[in-house]
Amino acid sequence: MSFVFSPERAAQAASFFVKRSPGNMLTRGKLIKLLYLADRESLSQRGFPITGDDSYAMHDGPVLTQVYDLIKGSSHKPDFQEIWSRFFESAGSNVVLKADPGDTKLSENDFSILDAVFAEFGHVNFRQLSSYTHSLDEFKNSYRNNTSTRITTETMLDAIGQKADAERIERTKKFDQNQANLFGC
Repeated sequence: MSFVFSPERAAQAASFFVKRSPGNMLTRGKLIKLLYLADRESLSQRGFPITGDDSYAMHDGPVLTQVYDLIKGSSHKPDFQEIWSRFFESAGSNVVLKADPGDTKLSENDFSILDAVFAEFGHVNFRQLSSYTHSLDEFKNSYRNNTSTRITTETMLDAIGQKADAERIERTKKFDQNQANLFGC
């Protein structure tokens, strides 16, 4: 079972990073890596990610798959694509902020995590981020050459030293999924 992906939270977290970058733009690879690292840190601190997206181990490192599809304009969920496209556009390999999505879906804890990730990695380029994320245990334990392999929650929890919380986190995921099903989120 996956966490529930929120395109609104993903857009607001992406906006947080893009607004702090020159020209209100970031390369798509760097944005995906920053969001991945924020989700990873949130999972480590709180037991759930900011965006709720699934992570896959790919050639250039871990990727948040729904965010990646939204950036490419190829989401299989038109309503998610519509939300994303209101705020962002692609310009070559860059993601450009065209309108502010606000921040009402993010908590103070989310902002603290986003701030910390940007402070540590905001100055780093995509290749350096890719190299760094290749060194993470969850990537090393999931990646298979020339494939896209899901990084399971269990693999991630083991890598961040939270394996003992797996049962509680699975209950949280199930609750979130039930809420999403009930309220159509």
